[in-house]
Amino acid sequence: MKKFSLTTTSIDTQRLREELRDDSCGAYASFEGWVRNHHQDRSVEYLEYEALEELCVSEAETIFNEAREQFDITNVRCVHRIGKLNISDMAVWVGVTASHRDAAFKACRYIIDEIKSRLPIWKKEFYREGDSIWVNCAQNTEQTTAHSKEDEFYSRQTILTDIGLSGQKKLKDARVLVVGAGGLGSSALMALAGAGVGHIGICEYDKLDISNLHRQHLYTVSDVGKPKIDLAASRLQALNPYIKIIKHPERLDAGNVENLINDYEIICDCTDNFVTKFLLNDSCVLNQKPLVQASIYQHEGQIRTFLPEASGCLRCLWPEIPKPGCVGTCTEAGVIGTLPGTFGYLQAHEIIKLILNKKSALTQHTLLMNLDTFETQKLQQTRETRCPLCSDHPKITKIIPDHYHRLSNISINIESIAKTELDTFTFIDLRESFERTFAPVNQLTHVHWPFSKRKNQSFSFEPDKKYLLFCAKGIRSLAATEELHQEGITNTYSLENGVDAIQQYFKS
Repeated sequence: MKKFSLTTTSIDTQRLREELRDDSCGAYASFEGWVRNHHQDRSVEYLEYEALEELCVSEAETIFNEAREQFDITNVRCVHRIGKLNISDMAVWVGVTASHRDAAFKACRYIIDEIKSRLPIWKKEFYREGDSIWVNCAQNTEQTTAHSKEDEFYSRQTILTDIGLSGQKKLKDARVLVVGAGGLGSSALMALAGAGVGHIGICEYDKLDISNLHRQHLYTVSDVGKPKIDLAASRLQALNPYIKIIKHPERLDAGNVENLINDYEIICDCTDNFVTKFLLNDSCVLNQKPLVQASIYQHEGQIRTFLPEASGCLRCLWPEIPKPGCVGTCTEAGVIGTLPGTFGYLQAHEIIKLILNKKSALTQHTLLMNLDTFETQKLQQTRETRCPLCSDHPKITKIIPDHYHRLSNISINIESIAKTELDTFTFIDLRESFERTFAPVNQLTHVHWPFSKRKNQSFSFEPDKKYLLFCAKGIRSLAATEELHQEGITNTYSLENGVDAIQQYFKS
Protein backbone atom coordinates (compact mmCIF):
# COMPACT_ATOMS: atom_id res chain seq x y z
CA MET A 1 0.00 0.00 0.00
CA LYS A 2 1.51 3.30 -1.13
CA LYS A 3 1.49 6.02 1.51
CA PHE A 4 1.15 8.71 -1.14
CA SER A 5 -0.26 8.47 -4.65
CA LEU A 6 -1.53 10.57 -7.53
CA THR A 7 -4.67 9.60 -9.41
CA THR A 8 -6.67 10.76 -12.41
CA THR A 9 -9.89 9.17 -11.11
CA SER A 10 -12.22 9.89 -8.21
CA ILE A 11 -10.80 9.30 -4.73
CA ASP A 12 -12.43 6.33 -2.97
CA THR A 13 -12.37 7.55 0.64
CA GLN A 14 -14.25 4.54 2.02
CA ARG A 15 -11.67 2.10 0.65
CA LEU A 16 -8.81 4.25 1.88
CA ARG A 17 -10.31 4.51 5.35
CA GLU A 18 -10.67 0.73 5.56
CA GLU A 19 -7.05 0.29 4.51
CA LEU A 20 -6.03 2.42 7.49
CA ARG A 21 -8.20 0.55 9.99
CA ASP A 22 -6.14 -0.93 12.83
CA ASP A 23 -7.43 -2.53 16.05
CA SER A 24 -4.67 -0.80 18.02
CA CYS A 25 -5.91 2.65 16.97
CA GLY A 26 -8.56 4.58 18.85
CA ALA A 27 -8.64 7.60 16.54
CA TYR A 28 -8.94 8.41 12.87
CA ALA A 29 -8.77 11.91 11.38
CA SER A 30 -9.08 12.89 7.75
CA PHE A 31 -9.06 15.93 5.53
CA GLU A 32 -10.84 16.37 2.20
CA GLY A 33 -10.07 19.22 -0.19
CA TRP A 34 -12.80 20.02 -2.76
CA VAL A 35 -12.90 22.15 -5.89
CA ARG A 36 -14.86 25.34 -5.23
CA ASN A 37 -16.59 27.49 -7.85
CA HIS A 38 -14.84 30.79 -7.11
CA HIS A 39 -11.45 32.29 -6.37
CA GLN A 40 -10.81 35.94 -5.44
CA ASP A 41 -14.23 37.09 -6.71
CA ARG A 42 -13.88 35.19 -9.99
CA SER A 43 -16.16 32.35 -11.10
CA VAL A 44 -14.25 29.10 -11.64
CA GLU A 45 -15.47 26.56 -14.23
CA TYR A 46 -12.97 23.77 -13.55
CA LEU A 47 -9.33 23.05 -12.55
CA GLU A 48 -6.39 21.17 -13.96
CA TYR A 49 -3.58 19.78 -11.79
CA GLU A 50 -0.08 18.78 -12.90
CA ALA A 51 2.63 17.17 -10.77
CA LEU A 52 6.10 15.64 -10.79
CA GLU A 53 5.23 12.20 -9.45
CA GLU A 54 8.64 10.96 -8.33
CA LEU A 55 9.34 14.16 -6.43
CA CYS A 56 5.88 14.12 -4.87
CA VAL A 57 6.32 10.58 -3.59
CA SER A 58 9.76 11.20 -2.08
CA GLU A 59 8.84 14.54 -0.47
CA ALA A 60 5.55 13.17 0.87
CA GLU A 61 7.46 10.33 2.54
CA THR A 62 9.69 12.94 4.17
CA ILE A 63 6.63 14.80 5.44
CA PHE A 64 5.09 11.59 6.79
CA ASN A 65 8.32 10.77 8.65
CA GLU A 66 8.35 14.26 10.14
CA ALA A 67 4.77 13.74 11.33
CA ARG A 68 5.68 10.41 12.92
CA GLU A 69 8.54 12.07 14.80
CA GLN A 70 6.35 14.91 16.10
CA PHE A 71 3.10 13.06 16.79
CA ASP A 72 2.29 9.62 18.12
CA ILE A 73 0.54 8.30 15.01
CA THR A 74 0.19 4.78 13.65
CA ASN A 75 -0.42 5.18 9.94
CA VAL A 76 -1.03 7.77 7.25
CA ARG A 77 -2.24 7.92 3.63
CA CYS A 78 -2.62 10.74 1.13
CA VAL A 79 -4.08 10.79 -2.38
CA HIS A 80 -4.06 13.79 -4.71
CA ARG A 81 -5.94 14.17 -7.98
CA ILE A 82 -4.26 15.32 -11.19
CA GLY A 83 -5.73 16.17 -14.55
CA LYS A 84 -9.11 17.88 -15.03
CA LEU A 85 -11.37 18.32 -11.97
CA ASN A 86 -14.89 19.72 -12.02
CA ILE A 87 -16.56 21.83 -9.36
CA SER A 88 -17.18 19.83 -6.12
CA ASP A 89 -14.72 17.08 -7.11
CA MET A 90 -12.39 15.98 -4.33
CA ALA A 91 -8.84 17.17 -5.08
CA VAL A 92 -6.94 15.78 -2.10
CA TRP A 93 -7.53 13.41 0.80
CA VAL A 94 -5.41 12.77 3.91
CA GLY A 95 -6.10 10.09 6.49
CA VAL A 96 -4.27 9.51 9.80
CA THR A 97 -4.73 6.88 12.51
CA ALA A 98 -3.41 7.06 16.06
CA SER A 99 -4.08 5.78 19.54
CA HIS A 100 -5.60 9.11 20.58
CA ARG A 101 -7.52 11.84 18.76
CA ASP A 102 -5.20 14.72 19.67
CA ALA A 103 -2.27 13.18 17.80
CA ALA A 104 -4.47 12.25 14.83
CA PHE A 105 -5.94 15.78 14.54
CA LYS A 106 -2.59 17.55 14.83
CA ALA A 107 -0.79 15.20 12.46
CA CYS A 108 -3.53 15.48 9.85
CA ARG A 109 -3.35 19.28 9.95
CA TYR A 110 0.44 19.24 9.77
CA ILE A 111 0.51 16.84 6.82
CA ILE A 112 -2.00 18.68 4.64
CA ASP A 113 -0.30 22.03 5.32
CA GLU A 114 3.09 20.61 4.32
CA ILE A 115 1.66 18.79 1.29
CA LYS A 116 0.18 22.02 -0.02
CA SER A 117 3.37 23.94 0.69
CA ARG A 118 6.11 21.57 -0.42
CA LEU A 119 4.92 19.13 -3.07
CA PRO A 120 5.51 19.98 -6.76
CA ILE A 121 1.80 20.03 -7.64
CA TRP A 122 0.46 22.92 -9.72
CA LYS A 123 -3.10 24.09 -10.19
CA LYS A 124 -4.53 25.90 -13.19
CA GLU A 125 -7.90 27.62 -12.81
CA PHE A 126 -10.24 28.01 -15.79
CA TYR A 127 -12.69 30.91 -15.42
CA ARG A 128 -16.20 31.49 -16.73
CA GLU A 129 -14.92 34.42 -18.81
CA GLY A 130 -12.80 31.98 -20.84
CA ASP A 131 -9.31 32.76 -19.55
CA SER A 132 -7.14 30.64 -17.24
CA ILE A 133 -4.19 31.10 -14.90
CA TRP A 134 -1.77 29.02 -12.83
CA VAL A 135 -2.30 29.79 -9.15
CA ASN A 136 -0.19 29.18 -6.04
CA CYS A 137 2.93 28.80 -8.22
CA ALA A 138 5.27 31.10 -6.32
CA GLN A 139 8.33 30.16 -8.35
CA ASN A 140 6.53 30.57 -11.65
CA THR A 141 6.06 34.32 -11.76
CA GLU A 142 5.25 34.47 -15.45
CA GLN A 143 2.59 31.76 -15.01
CA THR A 144 3.09 30.34 -18.48
CA THR A 145 4.19 26.85 -17.53
CA ALA A 146 3.01 24.31 -15.02
CA HIS A 147 6.14 24.07 -12.92
CA SER A 148 9.48 25.82 -12.56
CA LYS A 149 12.54 24.82 -14.50
CA GLU A 150 14.51 25.05 -11.27
CA ASP A 151 12.52 22.13 -9.82
CA GLU A 152 13.24 20.11 -12.94
CA PHE A 153 16.94 21.00 -12.75
CA TYR A 154 17.22 19.16 -9.43
CA SER A 155 14.54 16.53 -10.08
CA ARG A 156 16.88 13.51 -10.24
CA GLN A 157 18.46 14.60 -6.98
CA THR A 158 15.35 15.47 -5.01
CA ILE A 159 13.90 12.03 -5.73
CA LEU A 160 16.33 10.75 -3.10
CA THR A 161 14.45 10.41 0.17
CA ASP A 162 17.36 11.83 2.17
CA ILE A 163 17.27 15.03 0.09
CA GLY A 164 13.77 15.76 -1.22
CA LEU A 165 12.50 19.30 -1.61
CA SER A 166 13.25 20.17 2.01
CA GLY A 167 16.87 19.11 1.58
CA GLN A 168 17.11 21.04 -1.66
CA LYS A 169 15.99 24.16 0.18
CA LYS A 170 18.79 23.63 2.72
CA LEU A 171 21.26 23.45 -0.15
CA LYS A 172 19.83 26.61 -1.71
CA ASP A 173 20.15 28.50 1.58
CA ALA A 174 23.72 27.32 2.26
CA ARG A 175 26.85 29.49 2.00
CA VAL A 176 30.11 27.72 1.11
CA LEU A 177 33.56 29.22 0.49
CA VAL A 178 35.93 27.32 -1.79
CA VAL A 179 39.55 28.43 -1.43
CA GLY A 180 41.47 27.61 -4.59
CA ALA A 181 40.01 26.98 -8.05
CA GLY A 182 42.67 24.59 -9.33
CA GLY A 183 42.54 20.80 -9.60
CA LEU A 184 40.60 20.14 -6.40
CA GLY A 185 38.68 23.39 -6.54
CA SER A 186 37.41 23.19 -10.10
CA SER A 187 35.88 19.77 -9.46
CA ALA A 188 34.46 20.72 -6.07
CA LEU A 189 32.96 23.89 -7.52
CA MET A 190 31.25 22.09 -10.40
CA ALA A 191 29.74 19.53 -8.03
CA LEU A 192 28.53 22.14 -5.53
CA ALA A 193 27.03 24.29 -8.28
CA GLY A 194 25.31 21.32 -9.88
CA ALA A 195 23.88 20.25 -6.52
CA GLY A 196 22.33 23.68 -6.04
CA VAL A 197 24.38 25.15 -3.19
CA GLY A 198 22.85 28.60 -3.31
CA HIS A 199 25.79 30.83 -2.36
CA ILE A 200 29.27 29.76 -3.45
CA GLY A 201 32.27 31.96 -2.74
CA ILE A 202 35.51 31.48 -4.68
CA CYS A 203 38.85 32.74 -3.38
CA GLU A 204 41.45 32.59 -6.17
CA TYR A 205 44.11 34.99 -7.46
CA ASP A 206 45.92 32.90 -10.09
CA LYS A 207 45.79 32.92 -13.88
CA LEU A 208 45.30 29.79 -15.95
CA ASP A 209 48.39 28.05 -17.27
CA ILE A 210 48.24 25.50 -20.08
CA SER A 211 49.80 22.88 -17.78
CA ASN A 212 46.72 23.20 -15.52
CA LEU A 213 44.25 21.93 -18.08
CA HIS A 214 44.76 18.17 -17.77
CA ARG A 215 43.43 18.29 -14.21
CA GLN A 216 41.40 21.53 -13.99
CA HIS A 217 38.38 20.58 -16.04
CA LEU A 218 36.47 23.79 -15.51
CA TYR A 219 38.64 25.50 -18.12
CA THR A 220 39.62 25.23 -21.80
CA VAL A 221 42.70 25.97 -23.93
CA SER A 222 41.25 29.30 -25.05
CA ASP A 223 41.21 30.39 -21.39
CA VAL A 224 44.99 30.24 -20.90
CA GLY A 225 46.36 33.45 -19.39
CA LYS A 226 43.02 34.61 -18.02
CA PRO A 227 42.13 34.92 -14.29
CA LYS A 228 40.75 31.63 -13.03
CA ILE A 229 38.22 33.31 -10.78
CA ASP A 230 36.49 35.08 -13.68
CA LEU A 231 36.49 31.90 -15.76
CA ALA A 232 35.17 29.79 -12.90
CA ALA A 233 32.40 32.22 -11.97
CA SER A 234 31.23 32.46 -15.58
CA ARG A 235 31.22 28.68 -16.13
CA LEU A 236 29.46 27.91 -12.86
CA GLN A 237 26.78 30.51 -13.49
CA ALA A 238 26.22 29.02 -16.94
CA LEU A 239 26.01 25.55 -15.41
CA ASN A 240 23.42 26.63 -12.85
CA PRO A 241 21.67 30.00 -13.24
CA TYR A 242 19.69 29.45 -10.01
CA ILE A 243 22.65 29.99 -7.66
CA LYS A 244 24.82 32.96 -6.70
CA ILE A 245 28.59 33.03 -7.24
CA ILE A 246 30.65 35.44 -5.12
CA LYS A 247 34.16 36.27 -6.33
CA HIS A 248 37.10 37.00 -4.01
CA PRO A 249 39.98 37.73 -6.43
CA GLU A 250 42.74 37.82 -3.85
CA ARG A 251 45.42 35.70 -2.26
CA LEU A 252 44.24 34.32 1.07
CA ASP A 253 46.56 35.42 3.88
CA ALA A 254 46.58 36.13 7.59
CA GLY A 255 45.29 39.65 7.00
CA ASN A 256 42.07 38.74 5.19
CA VAL A 257 41.30 35.15 6.13
CA GLU A 258 38.91 35.83 9.01
CA ASN A 259 36.91 38.43 7.11
CA LEU A 260 36.55 36.00 4.21
CA ILE A 261 35.44 32.93 6.13
CA ASN A 262 33.03 34.79 8.41
CA ASP A 263 30.59 35.31 5.53
CA TYR A 264 30.26 31.54 5.02
CA GLU A 265 28.98 28.49 6.90
CA ILE A 266 31.36 25.84 5.54
CA ILE A 267 34.91 26.21 4.21
CA CYS A 268 36.38 23.99 1.49
CA ASP A 269 40.19 23.93 1.41
CA CYS A 270 41.40 23.22 -2.14
CA THR A 271 44.84 24.81 -1.71
CA ASP A 272 48.20 23.22 -2.42
CA ASN A 273 50.60 24.54 0.22
CA PHE A 274 51.05 23.93 3.92
CA VAL A 275 51.05 27.54 5.10
CA THR A 276 47.62 28.23 3.62
CA LYS A 277 46.22 24.92 4.84
CA PHE A 278 47.33 25.64 8.40
CA LEU A 279 46.08 29.22 8.16
CA LEU A 280 42.63 27.98 7.10
CA ASN A 281 42.65 25.28 9.77
CA ASP A 282 43.56 27.73 12.52
CA SER A 283 41.04 30.34 11.38
CA CYS A 284 38.21 27.80 11.13
CA VAL A 285 38.89 26.46 14.62
CA LEU A 286 39.08 29.95 16.12
CA ASN A 287 35.91 31.05 14.32
CA GLN A 288 33.95 27.80 14.75
CA LYS A 289 33.66 26.97 11.04
CA PRO A 290 33.46 23.42 9.60
CA LEU A 291 36.41 22.73 7.28
CA VAL A 292 36.61 20.10 4.53
CA GLN A 293 40.21 19.60 3.52
CA ALA A 294 41.91 17.47 0.85
CA SER A 295 45.48 16.95 -0.36
CA ILE A 296 46.88 15.04 -3.33
CA TYR A 297 50.25 13.61 -4.37
CA GLN A 298 50.92 11.75 -7.64
CA HIS A 299 48.38 8.86 -7.45
CA GLU A 300 47.35 9.29 -3.80
CA GLY A 301 45.00 11.59 -1.97
CA GLN A 302 43.55 12.21 1.46
CA ILE A 303 40.45 13.95 2.73
CA ARG A 304 39.18 14.91 6.16
CA THR A 305 36.37 16.95 7.69
CA PHE A 306 37.03 19.03 10.78
CA LEU A 307 34.04 20.08 12.90
CA PRO A 308 34.50 22.69 15.64
CA GLU A 309 34.98 21.09 19.07
CA ALA A 310 34.08 17.65 17.70
CA SER A 311 36.83 16.09 15.63
CA GLY A 312 40.17 17.67 16.36
CA CYS A 313 42.09 19.74 13.82
CA LEU A 314 45.09 19.67 11.52
CA ARG A 315 47.42 20.65 14.37
CA CYS A 316 46.33 17.57 16.30
CA LEU A 317 48.12 15.65 13.53
CA TRP A 318 50.97 18.13 12.90
CA PRO A 319 51.48 20.74 15.65
CA GLU A 320 53.88 22.81 13.49
CA ILE A 321 53.68 23.97 9.89
CA PRO A 322 55.97 21.69 7.83
CA LYS A 323 58.88 23.24 6.00
CA PRO A 324 58.23 24.30 2.40
CA GLY A 325 59.33 21.74 -0.18
CA CYS A 326 59.16 18.73 2.18
CA VAL A 327 56.45 17.32 -0.12
CA GLY A 328 56.66 17.71 -3.88
CA THR A 329 54.18 19.92 -5.71
CA CYS A 330 52.20 18.88 -8.78
CA THR A 331 54.82 20.66 -10.87
CA GLU A 332 57.83 18.68 -9.65
CA ALA A 333 56.26 15.42 -8.43
CA GLY A 334 53.56 15.16 -11.08
CA VAL A 335 49.89 14.27 -10.71
CA ILE A 336 47.37 12.25 -12.70
CA GLY A 337 44.42 14.44 -13.67
CA THR A 338 41.80 12.05 -12.31
CA LEU A 339 43.16 12.35 -8.77
CA PRO A 340 42.23 15.97 -7.96
CA GLY A 341 38.97 15.42 -9.80
CA THR A 342 38.10 12.48 -7.56
CA PHE A 343 39.02 14.21 -4.32
CA GLY A 344 37.41 17.50 -5.32
CA TYR A 345 34.14 15.67 -5.86
CA LEU A 346 34.58 13.88 -2.53
CA GLN A 347 35.01 17.27 -0.85
CA ALA A 348 31.80 18.50 -2.44
CA HIS A 349 29.98 15.36 -1.29
CA GLU A 350 31.18 15.90 2.27
CA ILE A 351 29.94 19.49 2.17
CA ILE A 352 26.54 18.40 0.88
CA LYS A 353 26.27 15.94 3.76
CA LEU A 354 27.13 18.67 6.25
CA ILE A 355 24.45 20.94 4.80
CA LEU A 356 21.87 18.14 5.02
CA ASN A 357 22.90 17.33 8.61
CA LYS A 358 23.97 13.82 7.65
CA LYS A 359 26.61 11.91 9.60
CA SER A 360 30.04 11.45 8.05
CA ALA A 361 32.79 8.99 8.90
CA LEU A 362 35.32 11.62 7.88
CA THR A 363 34.65 13.77 10.94
CA GLN A 364 36.43 11.09 12.97
CA HIS A 365 38.79 9.68 10.34
CA THR A 366 41.12 10.79 7.57
CA LEU A 367 40.52 8.82 4.38
CA LEU A 368 43.58 7.91 2.31
CA MET A 369 43.18 6.44 -1.17
CA ASN A 370 45.57 5.30 -3.88
CA LEU A 371 43.83 5.43 -7.25
CA ASP A 372 46.42 3.13 -8.83
CA THR A 373 45.85 0.24 -6.43
CA PHE A 374 42.48 1.30 -4.97
CA GLU A 375 43.94 0.68 -1.53
CA THR A 376 42.19 2.75 1.12
CA GLN A 377 42.90 3.51 4.75
CA LYS A 378 40.95 5.31 7.43
CA LEU A 379 43.10 6.84 10.13
CA GLN A 380 41.55 7.74 13.47
CA GLN A 381 41.20 11.49 13.89
CA THR A 382 40.68 12.64 17.47
CA ARG A 383 41.36 15.75 19.51
CA GLU A 384 44.89 15.73 20.84
CA THR A 385 45.03 16.80 24.49
CA ARG A 386 48.27 18.70 23.82
CA CYS A 387 47.15 20.32 20.57
CA PRO A 388 48.40 23.93 20.45
CA LEU A 389 45.13 25.06 18.87
CA CYS A 390 42.04 23.06 19.89
CA SER A 391 43.01 21.58 23.27
CA ASP A 392 41.59 22.86 26.54
CA HIS A 393 44.74 24.95 27.04
CA PRO A 394 45.67 26.24 23.56
CA LYS A 395 48.79 28.25 22.77
CA ILE A 396 47.27 29.63 19.58
CA THR A 397 44.35 31.92 20.43
CA LYS A 398 44.40 34.34 17.51
CA ILE A 399 45.79 34.73 14.01
CA ILE A 400 49.25 36.35 14.15
CA PRO A 401 50.49 37.13 10.61
CA ASP A 402 54.18 36.53 11.40
CA HIS A 403 53.38 32.91 12.25
CA TYR A 404 52.34 32.26 8.65
CA HIS A 405 55.37 33.75 6.89
CA ARG A 406 57.98 31.06 7.28
CA LEU A 407 61.53 32.38 6.89
CA SER A 408 60.33 35.82 5.84
CA ASN A 409 63.89 37.11 6.37
CA ILE A 410 65.07 35.14 3.32
CA SER A 411 62.14 36.13 1.09
CA ILE A 412 62.15 39.22 -1.09
CA ASN A 413 59.16 40.92 -2.67
CA ILE A 414 60.17 42.11 -6.11
CA GLU A 415 58.12 45.29 -5.64
CA SER A 416 60.69 46.35 -3.03
CA ILE A 417 63.46 46.33 -5.66
CA ALA A 418 63.88 49.32 -7.94
CA LYS A 419 64.32 48.35 -11.58
CA THR A 420 67.71 50.05 -11.57
CA GLU A 421 68.80 47.66 -8.79
CA LEU A 422 67.76 44.40 -10.46
CA ASP A 423 71.23 43.83 -11.83
CA THR A 424 72.61 43.68 -8.29
CA PHE A 425 71.10 40.19 -8.07
CA THR A 426 71.90 37.03 -9.99
CA PHE A 427 68.52 35.48 -10.77
CA ILE A 428 68.24 31.68 -10.70
CA ASP A 429 65.25 29.95 -12.31
CA LEU A 430 64.40 26.73 -10.42
CA ARG A 431 61.58 25.69 -12.72
CA GLU A 432 61.71 22.54 -14.81
CA SER A 433 62.49 22.84 -18.52
CA PHE A 434 58.91 22.27 -19.65
CA GLU A 435 57.69 25.09 -17.40
CA ARG A 436 60.14 27.50 -18.96
CA THR A 437 58.84 26.61 -22.41
CA PHE A 438 55.28 27.53 -21.52
CA ALA A 439 56.10 30.61 -19.42
CA PRO A 440 59.44 32.10 -20.45
CA VAL A 441 60.93 34.95 -18.43
CA ASN A 442 62.52 37.19 -21.02
CA GLN A 443 62.52 40.35 -18.94
CA LEU A 444 65.40 39.21 -16.71
CA THR A 445 68.84 37.82 -17.33
CA HIS A 446 68.96 34.58 -15.36
CA VAL A 447 70.50 31.14 -15.11
CA HIS A 448 68.68 27.80 -15.01
CA TRP A 449 69.11 25.39 -12.08
CA PRO A 450 66.16 22.92 -12.05
CA PHE A 451 64.76 22.24 -8.60
CA SER A 452 64.55 18.49 -9.28
CA LYS A 453 68.27 18.30 -10.14
CA ARG A 454 69.70 20.57 -7.47
CA LYS A 455 70.98 17.63 -5.40
CA ASN A 456 72.94 16.11 -8.27
CA GLN A 457 73.78 19.23 -10.24
CA SER A 458 75.80 21.59 -8.07
CA PHE A 459 75.81 25.34 -8.51
CA SER A 460 78.81 27.55 -7.81
CA PHE A 461 77.77 30.39 -5.53
CA GLU A 462 80.26 33.27 -5.28
CA PRO A 463 80.42 34.86 -1.81
CA ASP A 464 80.48 38.47 -3.06
CA LYS A 465 77.23 38.17 -5.05
CA LYS A 466 73.55 38.12 -4.12
CA TYR A 467 71.36 35.39 -5.60
CA LEU A 468 67.60 35.60 -6.00
CA LEU A 469 65.93 32.23 -6.63
CA PHE A 470 62.53 32.01 -8.26
CA CYS A 471 60.04 29.36 -9.39
CA ALA A 472 56.42 29.46 -10.51
CA LYS A 473 54.82 30.48 -7.21
CA GLY A 474 57.64 30.98 -4.71
CA ILE A 475 57.20 27.67 -2.89
CA ARG A 476 60.13 25.68 -4.30
CA SER A 477 62.42 28.69 -4.22
CA LEU A 478 61.72 29.13 -0.51
CA ALA A 479 62.52 25.47 0.17
CA ALA A 480 65.74 25.64 -1.83
CA THR A 481 66.82 28.88 -0.15
CA GLU A 482 66.26 27.39 3.29
CA GLU A 483 68.44 24.41 2.35
CA LEU A 484 71.19 26.71 1.11
CA HIS A 485 71.13 28.74 4.33
CA GLN A 486 71.46 25.54 6.32
CA GLU A 487 74.56 24.78 4.24
CA GLY A 488 75.97 28.20 5.10
CA ILE A 489 75.21 29.87 1.76
CA THR A 490 73.44 32.90 3.21
CA ASN A 491 73.73 35.26 0.26
CA THR A 492 70.68 33.61 -1.32
CA TYR A 493 67.07 34.77 -1.25
CA SER A 494 63.69 33.52 -2.43
CA LEU A 495 61.46 35.62 -4.68
CA GLU A 496 57.93 35.81 -3.28
CA ASN A 497 55.20 34.62 -5.67
CA GLY A 498 57.73 33.64 -8.32
CA VAL A 499 57.12 34.15 -12.03
CA ASP A 500 53.68 35.64 -11.38
CA ALA A 501 55.33 38.47 -9.44
CA ILE A 502 57.94 39.03 -12.15
CA GLN A 503 55.35 39.34 -14.89
CA GLN A 504 53.22 41.71 -12.83
CA TYR A 505 56.28 43.78 -11.91
CA PHE A 506 57.21 44.45 -15.52
CA LYS A 507 53.62 45.10 -16.57
CA SER A 508 53.34 47.90 -14.03
